[in-house]
Formats: sequence, C-alpha cells, structure tokens
Amino acid sequence: MELLPHIIAGTFVYFIPLCCFLPFKMKATEKGMLFLILFINIVLMAYVWGNIGVILLLVTTGLYISFIHPQRLKNICVLIVTYMFCVIYDNATSIFCTLLGFPVYSMEKTSSSLMIYDIATMFLLIPICVLLAKLFRHLARKINVAYSIRLFPAILVNLLFCLFIFLFNIIAGEDVGYTTEIVTFNCILFTCHFIVNSIATIRYVKSRVSEQEMKTRQEAFDALQRYTEQLENTYDTLRSFKHDYHNIMLSMSHYIESGDMDGLKLFFNEKITPLDRQISKDTAHLNQLENLKIPELKGLLTSKLLYAADQDIDVKIDVRDEVSTLPMDAIDLVRVMGILLDNAIEAALESDTPALQFSMVALEKECLIIIKNTFVDKGIPLASIRRPDVSSKGKNRGVGLYNVEQIVQKYKDIFWETETSEGLFVQRLQLPFG
Repeated sequence: MELLPHIIAGTFVYFIPLCCFLPFKMKATEKGMLFLILFINIVLMAYVWGNIGVILLLVTTGLYISFIHPQRLKNICVLIVTYMFCVIYDNATSIFCTLLGFPVYSMEKTSSSLMIYDIATMFLLIPICVLLAKLFRHLARKINVAYSIRLFPAILVNLLFCLFIFLFNIIAGEDVGYTTEIVTFNCILFTCHFIVNSIATIRYVKSRVSEQEMKTRQEAFDALQRYTEQLENTYDTLRSFKHDYHNIMLSMSHYIESGDMDGLKLFFNEKITPLDRQISKDTAHLNQLENLKIPELKGLLTSKLLYAADQDIDVKIDVRDEVSTLPMDAIDLVRVMGILLDNAIEAALESDTPALQFSMVALEKECLIIIKNTFVDKGIPLASIRRPDVSSKGKNRGVGLYNVEQIVQKYKDIFWETETSEGLFVQRLQLPFG
C-alpha cells in the first residue's frame, strides 16, 4: 500500500481534466463511478500490467462515458484528447522538476518529495484545465455549427492515429527506462504532434464554418430574391387588373343596360371572382408580414410560408407589431427560422389536415416567435428530439433541431421551448431586446 497516495494522485490527474473537458455535466454518482474506474485501472497499471494497462483504462472509461451520455463519438474524442493532455502534462512537470534538480523518476516511492510533487501537480492542474475547458467549448461550438455526419468520425480517426504514437512511445519508453532524455524527447514529440493535429482540426473546422456561413447567406439571398419576385408578380397582377379594368367596366355596363342579370352574374363568377381570389392569394401573406422590417428574415418567411400555402397547408400568419431588429446575428436567425419552418412544413404535410401558424409578438422587453403545426405523433420524447441522432425522418436526418440548439446556446438570454398542445407541435423562441 506504499504506492496508494501516488495512485490516488494519479487518479486525480486523469479525473480532473475529464470533468472539465467533457461536454456535459455529470451527476455526483456518475463522477464517483468515473473516479472508481480510473482508480482501479491505475492500480492495475501500478501492480500488474504497467503502461500497457492504459489501453484497458481508455476502453473501460470510454465505455462508461458512452453509457451515461448519448453523444458517443464526441465524448470518445474528448477522452482521447484528455489522455494525451495528461501525458503531455505529466512529462512537462517531470522535465520542470528535473531542471530544478529534483528528477521525479529518481525519487523513492515513499519519499515526502514525491507526495509534495503529486499535490503540487494536482493543484496546478486545476486552473490549467479550467482555461483549456473554455477553449475546448469554443471549439466544440464551432464544430457543432460545422456539423456533418463525417466530421466527428474523421476527427476520431485522426486522434486514434495520434493516440497510437503516444502509446507506442510510452510502452517502449517503459522497456528502455525513463531517462531524462527519453522523457524530454517524448514530451517534445507529443507536444508537437498534439499541436499540429489541433491546428489541422481547427483549420478544417474553420473552413467548414465558413462554408456553412456562405451557404446560409446564399439561402438568405435566394429567399430575398423569391420575395422580390413575389412582389413583382403581385405588381404585375395589379397592373394587369388596372389595364383590364376599363374593359371589365364596359362589359358589366353592357349587361346592366340590357338587363341581363343572369349574364352579369355568370360574367362576375367566371371573370371577376377568380381574379379577386388570385390577387388576395398573392397579397395576403405579404400584407401579414408588412410589419417585419428585417429583410433577410422577411424574405425567408415569405418564401417558406408561400411554399407551405402552395402545398395546401392552411397557413395563418400574425405579425401585428413592427419588428425592425432582433438580438441575434442575421445568419443565425435565418438558419434557426429556416430549420424550424422546414420541420414544421414537413410535419404538417404528414397530418390529415395540414395547418401551420406563425406568430411574432413584440412585447415591451422581448420578441416572441411562435410556430405551431399539425403533426403525427410517432412517440419520440420531446426531451430527446434535440439530439443529433434522433429523428422521425429516418437515418442521418436528426441534425436540424440539434443545430438550432447549438446556435441558441451561443446567446445566453435567448430561450427556445418545445411542447405539444391541443394536437399541435409548438416551437417558441423568446428574444429579449437587451
């Protein structure tokens, strides 16, 4: 049991970064189980298998993390990054102590100097992990924005290759003995490899983010173009009506002068009523959105809602208050509303009586956006619909609402609620005015 304090310290060296870096909060019982798994593995490494036991540590910890949280690929990537960080941190602190004249690997396992070293490394580890956790979360948000089905598997393959290099050098180093030169070489190698892979991953993510932003801007531009075309079509319809107005009046006066009321009624039903319906159809949705003064959003809504109406969905729009600004980046706002409306239209079309309601209410301190649609209940719990692997539309389709969740999380004061009420699926977005 002489090694017990050192083993406990080693367990904390793995435990603290994992708690900081994992992208979800663990319950106290889950943290306790994680600590126990790490402790058992480190005991086995110390007394039975040596550094080759790292493989079992990673496998058992990875299985446990996958069991308690559904985003398995992301969590396994974080686990590998955490392990590599721990290796670099351990080698770096060893080199630092050696430079100070206290080589760690020459210390006696029961010496007080080793205990002081363990305590010092643990306390130094905490602020480093807190700072790095903020960086990782920022990168994770970027990855979520650039999310694709192939992204995390590609990152995982890259990390596994990097992990193989780490493990090979660590196990080989154990066979030849951990001299200061070997520790220094490993530390430089691991750090360089880790930095190069991190830079490559960040550059790839940035390119994906730029690509996604360009795609969203193009969609917003296309929506605005369709909105402009709709205005032009409406204007052409009104101009055509104005041009035909004189002839229509002459025709009607002819029926009146001749007392042909049946002919007048037939003319009215066949010529005037269809024209009135066409004009009403073209202008009704535009009139409802006249209070919205955000061009990108107005274009998107007009395009989506007119498409819904063309699909024989009963569309109702209520924008009574003037809205000229919202506390959300235009690109993010267009992405969120585009995803929510696409989902609402798809769900409504599956129901027997398709209906969609869009409301925007400007209150004193916030703007409330509500989208309601009919849907077919497929038994998917509301708590799980925002996960990337959950969808009622088949394989590899459950990314939309997950992306909305990631975008909304960037804004601490914006709230997004989902519920079902009176047979309708309801999405409610609250945007404070600052």
